[in-house]
Amino acid sequence: AMLSSGGGLVPAEEVERVLREVPGVGDVVVAGTPHATLGSLVTAVVEPDETPVSLTALRAAAKENLAPGKRPRRWLAVKALPRTASGKPARAAIGEMLRDGTLAAEPLT
Repeated sequence: AMLSSGGGLVPAEEVERVLREVPGVGDVVVAGTPHATLGSLVTAVVEPDETPVSLTALRAAAKENLAPGKRPRRWLAVKALPRTASGKPARAAIGEMLRDGTLAAEPLT
């Protein structure tokens, strides 16, 4: 899935691959949150595993491995990502919930 942010295209899968390597990340979906000037804000929705995930570590991994325009600007944590019948994260549903504000998520700190 490609996100349009600030006039550039962001490949969600590339960003997710980088963030999945960070200790504490069980799974992650990258989607766009509507934004007045950028079009959409690159948003990482993280499902932590048993160990706490550090926002500092996530930001460092993004900075080291991703061009500035591809780095998430908004970081959220969920207890469990919504999933499809086959067990994969429900990317479209998560994007929709981000847009209408119904995703049960906390800002990652």
